[in-house]
Amino acid sequence: MKYLLAIATSPILLEENKAYWCAIKKFSTSPGDVVFVYVKGKGVSQLFYVSDNKDKKIMINCELRAMDTIWLKHIINLSNSLNSKMMKGNLLLSKLEAVRRNFQGTTFLLSADDASLILKELVSLNPNNKKELEMINILSVTIP
Repeated sequence: MKYLLAIATSPILLEENKAYWCAIKKFSTSPGDVVFVYVKGKGVSQLFYVSDNKDKKIMINCELRAMDTIWLKHIINLSNSLNSKMMKGNLLLSKLEAVRRNFQGTTFLLSADDASLILKELVSLNPNNKKELEMINILSVTIP
C-alpha cells in the first residue's frame, strides 16, 4: 500500500463521490492507496482512496503533462486542516520532502509512519471525525 501527499491549488472537486488526480507516472498507484490532499494556503483538508482505474478514461490534461490519471474515491473533507505552519513546527513532519520543498511539486510519496503521523494530527484537529479517520487503513497506525 502506498501513501501520497497531493499538492493542489484548490480542493479537489467531487462528482458523485469520485474525482481524479494527475500523478507522476513513477508512483504507479494501486486501488486502496491513500491520498492526503494538501491545498495551498489551507493545508491537508481532504482524504481519498485510489479507486480501481480499470475502465476509467484518461483525462487529457494529465496526458498532456505526461502524467497518469489516478481515479479517486472520496473519504472525507475536514473542517480543520493540518496547515504548513503546523507541519513545519512538528519535528517529524518538518522532515517530509514536501515540507522541506515548501510544498512545491504535485505529489509526494509518504512512508507508512509519515502517513500515520499525519493521520494522528488530523484526528487531534478534528475529534468529531475520529470514527471516519480511524477507518483509514494505515499499516502502522494506532489512534489514541
